Amino acid sequence: NGHNWRAYLSYVEPIGRNNFIQFNYSFRKNYSVADQNTFRNDGSGNYTIIDSTATKNLKNDFINQEIGINFKSVRAKYNYTIGVMLQPSRMNNWIITPKESAEISNNVLNYAPVAQFNYLWDKRHNLRIDYSGSTTQPTTTQLSSVRDESDPLNISYGNPNLKPTFSNRFRMRYQKFNPEKASAIMIFGGFNFASNDIVSRTTTLSGGRQERTFDNINGNWSTNLRLIMNRP
Repeated sequence: NGHNWRAYLSYVEPIGRNNFIQFNYSFRKNYSVADQNTFRNDGSGNYTIIDSTATKNLKNDFINQEIGINFKSVRAKYNYTIGVMLQPSRMNNWIITPKESAEISNNVLNYAPVAQFNYLWDKRHNLRIDYSGSTTQPTTTQLSSVRDESDPLNISYGNPNLKPTFSNRFRMRYQKFNPEKASAIMIFGGFNFASNDIVSRTTTLSGGRQERTFDNINGNWSTNLRLIMNRP
C-alpha cells in the first residue's frame, strides 16, 4: 500500500527583449508500506505460529526536491533554454521482523544542466534538441534485507544500501509537414544513461541453488532512433 503527491511552483521574469529568467521548485513525496505475514502449522491443523524467517514489515519514505533556474531566449527562427537543476533527495526505510528491526537513511544530492534548443524554419518544419535528468528511488522490496526462502532453490532478498538512480536523457526531434503534398517526415532519437542504476544480481551456489538480490552499477545506457514517413 502506498501514496504519493507532488507540488510544483514556477516563476518567470522578463529580462530585456524576448529574454526570460525562470525559477522553478517541486516537492515530491512517495510513501509505501509492504507487509508479509507468514504462519506455520501449530500441530493441530491451525496456522498460528509466526514464521520468523518469512515475516516482515517494510516502510519506505522518499522525498525528492527539484530546484532550478533557467534562462530562455526567444528569436524569430529559434529559441533556447539553458540552466541548472539541483535534486536533493532523502530516503528513510524501516525494516521490522520478529527477530530484529532496523532504520536505514540515505541522503543524495544530484545536479545536472538543463538545455533545450528549437530551430524553426516555419510552423511545420522544426528541430528540437533537449536534455533532462531525474531521480528514481528503489522500491521497498528492493530495499528489504529479509530473505525470502519460500522456494529453497531460488532465494531472494533486497539490499538496504541501495542508492536512488539518477537518469540522464538526451532527446532529438525533427519534423517537416507539407500539407499541399500531404506528406510528412519525422525523426526521433534518444540516448539515456544512468548513475547508480538499480539492477538484479543472481549468484548460483552449489546444488543449483540461486540467490537473487539488487545492486547499484554505473555504465548502463540505451539509445533509440525512429523514422516516420507519410506519402500519398
